[in-house]
Amino acid sequence: MYCRRRFVHVWLFLLLVFLCVSQAVFAATKLQFVTYGDLKGWPELMDEFHKANPDIIVEVQTFPLSDYPTKVATMVAGGAPPDIVQTIAQTKAQWVTQGIIADVTDRWANSELLKSTHFFPVMLSGALYEGRYYGVPYDFGSHVYYLNLDWMAERGVVPPPDSWNWEDFKQLTQKLTDPIRGVYGTNHQVRSGDSFELAWVYNWTGHDWFDEKHEKVLVDQPAHIQMLEYWLELQNVLQVTPGAPGGFRAVGSLYTGAYAMWQGWVSYGSGRAADFTYNWRMALQPAGPAAQKNFAHAHMFSICALSTKQDAAWRFLEWVSSYEGQKAQVDIRQRSPLGPYMDLWNRYLTIPGQSESERTKAWVTTVLYGQDYVRNFEYHDTWYEEQAIMRTHLGNIFNNHQPVGNEMITAAEALRALLITR
Repeated sequence: MYCRRRFVHVWLFLLLVFLCVSQAVFAATKLQFVTYGDLKGWPELMDEFHKANPDIIVEVQTFPLSDYPTKVATMVAGGAPPDIVQTIAQTKAQWVTQGIIADVTDRWANSELLKSTHFFPVMLSGALYEGRYYGVPYDFGSHVYYLNLDWMAERGVVPPPDSWNWEDFKQLTQKLTDPIRGVYGTNHQVRSGDSFELAWVYNWTGHDWFDEKHEKVLVDQPAHIQMLEYWLELQNVLQVTPGAPGGFRAVGSLYTGAYAMWQGWVSYGSGRAADFTYNWRMALQPAGPAAQKNFAHAHMFSICALSTKQDAAWRFLEWVSSYEGQKAQVDIRQRSPLGPYMDLWNRYLTIPGQSESERTKAWVTTVLYGQDYVRNFEYHDTWYEEQAIMRTHLGNIFNNHQPVGNEMITAAEALRALLITR
């Protein structure tokens, strides 16, 4: 009898626990978060948030990147908006002007958690649009040059200082190119018509394809043409970068030594660390005649403007950009910290077997992001159309060997027509 009574008590206790837990689960606010790519790491990140916020459950839905902006717009237009969206840098302006994402400036101002969180100012700027906050920064990325230190040592070349410029770059590419070994002095990203070309444009001219107000097209200006002619000389005359008719074939890849110096993202040093077959160092973008800035952009976590659960959604945005949220992102999704937390940078830039590992971590935080070398680029709402125009005409210059001036005049006409139809 005693055993039976004890069993009943235990059973009733377990039932009570189950009912309490179930009630908590059913009472929890459910948020829908949409992003792009695969699910890797997202459920685990949301579990970490749920541990700190047991009354909120975040469910994740993903789409292919190519479909993602259209899918979000369709969900909003169909009256079934998500609560939280991943705002990619290239669509921020468009989504703000279309009213897809909410202005959270007042929430930022009133957040004690974010006031106590440290951010690099340039990373924080990634969440701004025309002086207002439309989310919290995520996956901030900056360009750097990667230097093959082993190849430089073999060629008797000293790695450049942070103060190097375009003339130093040109000289180094000549010293580091070896057609017999299949090594180019540098890779050729200027012909790409994307952020890598824009990095050279700004440092050479002091502006982008447009003026600061996005009202005047500047690609046909003499300084931009001069920069393209500089790269044509590197390609066709000096043959220190691929693309010359009859040029030699690079042996290997970026990570195995085909290029002595190459333009890439900081994240390559973390995410592709195991692929490097040589000792390397990061370097700043070479200074041009007008500036020395490293191109950067930031994606965001944003609240959908039509969400009916914006208070709960903001709690996720607060947490994910706090120190604890940054730590979870580094550990689970291998995304960059947002502030000067050396313990997080040590976790993020795990570079096994690299002689420069400690220097790299210190350099990224104290020089690249700690000083005024990084510039956050603001994409326009017609970015994809602008990019398509520039890719066509840069391809004509570097691949089809058409005159620089003529191609930039034609590109400028197309960009001006795009401005008129905005």
